[in-house]
Amino acid sequence: MPCLATYAEISKEDDEEGNIFEIVIPRATEDECLVREKLREAIAGLKMYAERHKHAMRDSEILRMVLLEDRTCEEVASTLRINPQVVRRVVREARQYLHETIR
Repeated sequence: MPCLATYAEISKEDDEEGNIFEIVIPRATEDECLVREKLREAIAGLKMYAERHKHAMRDSEILRMVLLEDRTCEEVASTLRINPQVVRRVVREARQYLHETIR
């Protein structure tokens, strides 16, 4: 993904009016680098969160499927053959962990 890309955002107001995409001015290279750094920190934080737990591999898979693949908790639970509540708990605790450790 290039640093100076054009972004499209969907807003509910525009969607209701039939104008789905709004073109946003490209970000400066420095802004893009800051965003990428935050993403690297978040991914590292998620790995650290998962590694601290008994089911590190399972938790990593849950986080990958929910946060990166945008799958529902029910889909992930079905795929991994676990209770959906476990998926929700892992995601909730990982988000809380990131909130507390990354500022």
